[in-house]
Amino acid sequence: MNTDRLGCFATLVLVWRIILTYVIMVIVVIIVVWIILVVAWLFIPVLRALPHLKLGNAKIAKRDFKGAINDFNKAVDRAPAVGLLYRGNAKRADGDLVGALADYDRAVPLVKGKSPDIFNARGLAKNAMGTLDDAIADFSKAIELRPKYGEAYNNRARARQKKGDLAGAIVDFDKALKFKPDNAGFYCNRGTAKLAQGDLNGAIADFDRALKLKPNSEGFYCHRGSAKRTKGDFDGAIADFSKAIELRPKSSVAYNSRALARQGKKDFPGAILDIGKALEGEPNNAIFYHNRGDIRRAQGDLDGAITDFNKAIELKPDYAEAYHGRGNTRRDKKDFDGAITDLSEALRLVLSSREIVLCNLGFAKSLKGDHRGALADLDEAVALRPDFDTFRSRAMTRRSSGDFDGAISDFTKAIQLKPDLAGAYHGRAKCKQSKGDLDGAIADFDATLRFTSYDNTTREVVLSNRGIAKHAKGDDDGALADFDEAIGLNKTFAVAYFSRGIIKKEQGDLSGAIEDYTRAIEIRPEYAAAYKKRAAVKNIIGDIDGENADLARAAEFSEEENPGKNLDDEFPPT
Repeated sequence: MNTDRLGCFATLVLVWRIILTYVIMVIVVIIVVWIILVVAWLFIPVLRALPHLKLGNAKIAKRDFKGAINDFNKAVDRAPAVGLLYRGNAKRADGDLVGALADYDRAVPLVKGKSPDIFNARGLAKNAMGTLDDAIADFSKAIELRPKYGEAYNNRARARQKKGDLAGAIVDFDKALKFKPDNAGFYCNRGTAKLAQGDLNGAIADFDRALKLKPNSEGFYCHRGSAKRTKGDFDGAIADFSKAIELRPKSSVAYNSRALARQGKKDFPGAILDIGKALEGEPNNAIFYHNRGDIRRAQGDLDGAITDFNKAIELKPDYAEAYHGRGNTRRDKKDFDGAITDLSEALRLVLSSREIVLCNLGFAKSLKGDHRGALADLDEAVALRPDFDTFRSRAMTRRSSGDFDGAISDFTKAIQLKPDLAGAYHGRAKCKQSKGDLDGAIADFDATLRFTSYDNTTREVVLSNRGIAKHAKGDDDGALADFDEAIGLNKTFAVAYFSRGIIKKEQGDLSGAIEDYTRAIEIRPEYAAAYKKRAAVKNIIGDIDGENADLARAAEFSEEENPGKNLDDEFPPT
């Protein structure tokens, strides 16, 4: 019995010893950890700064940048390099690029130039400031320090894209995606570079991949929609912009973009409604007013277009595109002095695509009769960008000044650069027609009809011009066939009725001639030449009162009898 009691007591003593040992060990561990933390707190600055860094980041998430900067000020006191990096980031987010750059510059020597994150952040500030070469140098340094730094490759790519080095940008985006293959933003960024490069299918494929990784991104749908719109897939673009609006119902960008796609489909009322929605969200956005001005101009509402361009200029006085749009609209209204003033101002302000402004300025001067000034502008446009558009634009001015050989030379160069350019064949045909080369003119009219029209030249216009050339050559049956087809395409095409009336009168079909002249006058009541031609037929049939009435009406107007005078609807790039 005593032995059992002694055994139990020994067991209890052993258990207490074990418990006491563990307690002592725990106490020792706690003391050691506490000592380590104290040492770390005293000798590792980042740990002392950590609470302030966390507070600052939380405020940045709430867009309280000033509050974040105050927290990071305290972090700078405790861990200068890290604090300066974070404070620089907050200043950059707040738009204080100079202050951000100063913080990054202070941080670099503190880490002896060995922090890729600081170089990457400084590169972002320089990129935002427009010092692209310096930004690229910083991103390159970050990559040198961290060769698999996907964000730095992405950022260098964006700087290269901004600089116009699209090929170099795409190479960097490829690298970024090699190291971060599931980054949706990198795919989207590469897609924008491919879009700028003209690789529309490649851009759409990248936007598809981005959306697969992040299917609820309103921005990605907008980017893909823009690529589809550029490709001419207006329905697909509208679907993407509509999805973006579904995801973010108040997205002014998406409404504006859908408006442009609807404009491409010539759904002008729908486009105007969408721009209105965009302006509800951003009532002081000059770009939206400019875009609505373009849509109204395309719709034929020239006064409404000028009102919108005026508003865009009021909001942004140095807005070159708005002056350009208003200048083109004033040219459409035959206010050539106003057009020249606006287009000259656009030329003063614009930094890129100057050749487009020069073409339109030259066109306005040509319409005013200043062919020398027009040709000077167009010569400069050709020198800046010798492509089919600039050659075609100069050709049109040379033709209007009577330099048919020079015009033919420029139209030919435009055709060599773009063999399916219907408008250039059409313009060259009219030059040959003016020179009496009817066979050459008819051959070019034939070529025009073979191609899908690139510009505003419509099939009925070409058919009517070819009919005029065939009539001059003596092929009246061929001419009548062309006029009949032109009228079949457009039953309000007054010139085709007028031209067909001439042939019917020559063939002795006087009632048919009167019928065609009458229809031309119904369509265009100020058509002086049609009144004169109808008066001549009425004289033949003895209707003297009718003849005198038509001559009196013709005298009220000043239109020339040239039936092809108003057939030109080829315009320079706008």
